[in-house]
Amino acid sequence: MARKPPSPVLPQTCPGCGVVFKARQHGKKYCTARCQHEQRLKPETAIASFWSKVDRRGDHECWGWKAQKRWDGYGRFVYKYRPRWAHRFSYELHHGPIPEGMHVLHTCDNPECTNPAHLRLGTHGDNMRDMTRKDRAFAKIKTSQVPEIRRRLSAGERPEDIAPLYGVAPTAIWDIKRGDTWKMVP
Repeated sequence: MARKPPSPVLPQTCPGCGVVFKARQHGKKYCTARCQHEQRLKPETAIASFWSKVDRRGDHECWGWKAQKRWDGYGRFVYKYRPRWAHRFSYELHHGPIPEGMHVLHTCDNPECTNPAHLRLGTHGDNMRDMTRKDRAFAKIKTSQVPEIRRRLSAGERPEDIAPLYGVAPTAIWDIKRGDTWKMVP
């Protein structure tokens, strides 16, 4: 049985650091795994990846997040192996670091929006006052609906199936089921 000849050694230039190296492996692009890792973490690569997930429209329109979202619509983005909120990342790209304890608030009330013109800094109190002023501060589930929800749960209905009927996220129904909310209602 004849042995297969070794792969030819080909000189390559690493796109990460510019070093010329000899690649015996077909398709090897970087000189080392570490160099490849560092190249993926370069800010310009991450920023290009971020903007590829944004539906950029007019300057005054919402720029929707097209990638992973939490149940409440807030976009998620991974940067340097850490999950980040898309709206906060967009704010930092355009306005700089977010001071400790500050929140990034949406003037458009659209959680998936990443348009920096729609984002501003504020405290938790600012966010609560804004929510009250815009009539978003009240519970969506009425006290009279809680016994009905509990009856549905005890009958075997899934929170995921019940939630759309009341216009809430499944976690709101799970909270009722576990007794984390609406404890005072029999």
